[in-house]
Amino acid sequence: MASASGPVDWNCNGTTNDVCVQVNVSYSEGSKGADLYGQAAGIYGTLPGHDDWGNIDYAFRCMPGFGQQLGPPPELQGDLNEDELRTARVLLPTLVVPIDIEPGCAANPVVIGGGGTVSVAVLSQPGFDPATLDPAGLSFAGASATGSQLQDLNGDSVADLVLQYPMADLLLAPTATQAMLTGTLPSSQVIFGMDLITVVPYLADSDRDGVTDLCDLCPGTPPRVPVGPDGCPP
Repeated sequence: MASASGPVDWNCNGTTNDVCVQVNVSYSEGSKGADLYGQAAGIYGTLPGHDDWGNIDYAFRCMPGFGQQLGPPPELQGDLNEDELRTARVLLPTLVVPIDIEPGCAANPVVIGGGGTVSVAVLSQPGFDPATLDPAGLSFAGASATGSQLQDLNGDSVADLVLQYPMADLLLAPTATQAMLTGTLPSSQVIFGMDLITVVPYLADSDRDGVTDLCDLCPGTPPRVPVGPDGCPP
């Protein structure tokens, strides 16, 4: 913490005249693009080391009215405890997790607003077990899961989580080339994963084996022949 008056060492490196500090506390609305000292306004202006406290609107998460435009600094109500930090989902950094849309199919076809579902697999990795996730808390392109199952898809002997999402609920642009899954771990840690998609007007299945043509590695399979997820007989 800095003192309540005098020069402010914003990045705590022992000096008050740094440049490239990511905060613009010297900006004056009446200076039209210059700070109080006539320098170019913005976060890359020099902090001259004067008493900057009067130029700050405080908006700490633990203060009343957080997220709104605040007037005079309100009285500090105390730091958030661990449970409150977990609830606010700021206790841990965001974790990127691997996902696979339409496992076994490189094209990952999606019909925006179409019928049926799209499968999204959350894959395990060292230190991350997808089985700990609550499917109800995982959103894919704005849609909620209607089904899920555990299955080891990447061969590491740890079950991956495969979820089904209605394509009619996907919030994607017609030009989208990727889609995101988001959610949280039981610890409150936010997770997300992204994968490529191919937006198509409909899912063609020329040989009617239940596997979309874009994913079918064995097109022209005879009728009533059992096939795997890749469209090929076992």
